[in-house]
Amino acid sequence: MAEDRSIIGESRAGSAARSVTSFAVDDEPLARRQIAMLLEQLPWVHHLGEASDGVAAMQAIDTLRPDVLLLDIEMPELSGLQLAERLTYAPAVIFTT
Repeated sequence: MAEDRSIIGESRAGSAARSVTSFAVDDEPLARRQIAMLLEQLPWVHHLGEASDGVAAMQAIDTLRPDVLLLDIEMPELSGLQLAERLTYAPAVIFTT
């Protein structure tokens, strides 16, 4: 059997393929801006948006259904860990701090 060497952003045929969607949650505006700037540099990532707190993020995540969630651990009201436990939709989570 042939080895699968496809990578994210490139199909097996070598043409542009699917992208990974992302969403960021952080109470610090500068951190959200930095995350968005870094993600913009990756042509295979489609950044869906951001939220400044866990409560607002819950609804957005369930609606947008991102593949990857960049999530601050320490936030007021609802921490990143609490948010991750309560999500009904479960994207891959990358904790940031």
